[in-house]
Amino acid sequence: MPPPPSRIFESLNFERERLFRDISYPLIFWSETFSQIKVQRLAPDFWDWIVYTFHFEAPPTTTGQGIFLTGLEPPAPGEERDAIHHRKARLLHLLQTVEENPQAGLQERTSLWLELMEACYVLREYQEVLHWANLLLAQKEASSPSQYAETLSTTATVLYVQGHYDTALGYLEHSLAIQQQIGDRKGESATLNSIGQVYHAKGDYDTALRYWELALAIRQQIGDRNGEGITLNNLAATAYSKGDYDTASRYLKQSLAILQQIGDRQGEGIALNNIGQVYHAKGDYDTASRYLEQSLAILQQIGDRQGEGATLNNIGQIYSAEGNYNTALRYLEQSLAIRQQIGDRNGEGATLNNIGQIYHAKGDYDTASRYFKQSIAIQQQIGDTHGMAVTLANKGALLLEQNRCEEALPLLMQAYAVFKKIGSPEVQVVEGYLGAIRERIGEARFRAMVSGEA
Repeated sequence: MPPPPSRIFESLNFERERLFRDISYPLIFWSETFSQIKVQRLAPDFWDWIVYTFHFEAPPTTTGQGIFLTGLEPPAPGEERDAIHHRKARLLHLLQTVEENPQAGLQERTSLWLELMEACYVLREYQEVLHWANLLLAQKEASSPSQYAETLSTTATVLYVQGHYDTALGYLEHSLAIQQQIGDRKGESATLNSIGQVYHAKGDYDTALRYWELALAIRQQIGDRNGEGITLNNLAATAYSKGDYDTASRYLKQSLAILQQIGDRQGEGIALNNIGQVYHAKGDYDTASRYLEQSLAILQQIGDRQGEGATLNNIGQIYSAEGNYNTALRYLEQSLAIRQQIGDRNGEGATLNNIGQIYHAKGDYDTASRYFKQSIAIQQQIGDTHGMAVTLANKGALLLEQNRCEEALPLLMQAYAVFKKIGSPEVQVVEGYLGAIRERIGEARFRAMVSGEA
């Protein structure tokens, strides 16, 4: 049998100098998004040697192509969703063939498990990712230390998206220990960065800051300019969450300068989007809109549909904050259409929630409730625990505003339980809603309903 694809990528990573030395011609690699993601993950040093990347728009009748950056959250599958589903089906068929062959060894199976884990990761089929990852982790001897650490990190990513922050931290700390042991400085910095993201989601901003500062120091030491720009962006997130918007803006502008310098157009678009978010928080909606429009233009130009959907959503939020609900809805509906088209289920659930919030603000409670219901169904289906808690809280607030306390209470209690479990600071908002219900229906009635005796 041919060598497993993971071994090919590792070879590409280690033999990159000989490849470029022995071949005195420009090399052009043509691939779909799925393979590009694999090269970035499994051959990061080789990827760093690539001078230019180009995005080619496909005609409407063919499959689109694009490049996605990997991070703690998986990329949306984009317009290649059907192709990746087809690839997954072929891998499953091949796995069945291997399992029926008594001469096939463990290496053949683990290679296919790895391919299936990565396909499901891009498709955001989280439960299947965990299934294949658990099989790989149970056969540690069949993986190289770097592959094993990568599988731990992939598992942590899914757990993070699902809101299981403490469990995700356990996997990331295990991955970090391996990377430090084998001297994988780039992997170490990426995992430190991811650990910081988990602590940030938990609302522990000081701990997040410590991990991001460690990641930044390594990335600056090894000359990882792209990673440096990403970590500066994350440091800005901590300052933003603390309400220190000037510091957040300073970090983001440093990040933007680096990303522009190295020609990372996607990173530039994201940084401009985030600067817009800072000005939004400061109430400077005109400046926020200018940055977001710049971000949107870049993301549309490079064909980053996922980023385009996110930025349209954020522009919609600006118009919502200004009370211009009809314009907000136009942007949010464009965002929703893109997110549905590319299979960004996480983004789709978030935008449905935001549209529900617009109809809530307009006083159209029935329409708002319908959007919240759709959002919750998606978030429940994909295991987006945190997103579901946010939408449950919003729907509970809607019912509370209509004085439908008995309907609002179970929704708010579900949201409260999730926020409490994952250590989210949003628990305080829900506590306020629960306090309002207690005042309206009385302590005795409230306790009876909470205990299920009503």
